[in-house]
Amino acid sequence: MNIVNNVGNNINTYYDNLINTDLSENRINDLYKIIQNKYDTSTINKDSIYDELMNKEGNIKEVIDRIIDYKKKQKLDDLFVNTKFKNIFMNIFKTLNHLIDDLTKHKDISYKQLKKMLNKEHRLIYIGLFMIMIAFFLSLIEISDKI
Repeated sequence: MNIVNNVGNNINTYYDNLINTDLSENRINDLYKIIQNKYDTSTINKDSIYDELMNKEGNIKEVIDRIIDYKKKQKLDDLFVNTKFKNIFMNIFKTLNHLIDDLTKHKDISYKQLKKMLNKEHRLIYIGLFMIMIAFFLSLIEISDKI
């Protein structure tokens, strides 16, 4: 029990020291200053409060605009057209791997289950690209046999 009391006393002295330092006065929020009557009332008037609110509002608006721009940029980067070739090839083989995993989980697969497996997570795009790659390589083999 003494340990708990010592920890509580240490925390209280830490916060008392924090509150009594000049540096901490700027860190403590306004509500706490008002509650403790430590708010500097000599500089408070309607215009200064309005100016302070407008400055904070401007800063918050800038942050929100940056977040919105970041989200828009992220959406554009997520588009298939902006995807790098390396990522496309990786996604093709990941998709094929996941499709094979899904197909091996079930013994009897109905048409609806197969359709549901193929329509997951943009699988049709990558399966189509894989088929185009296979067709291209088969045509190259056919051309090389005729030469």
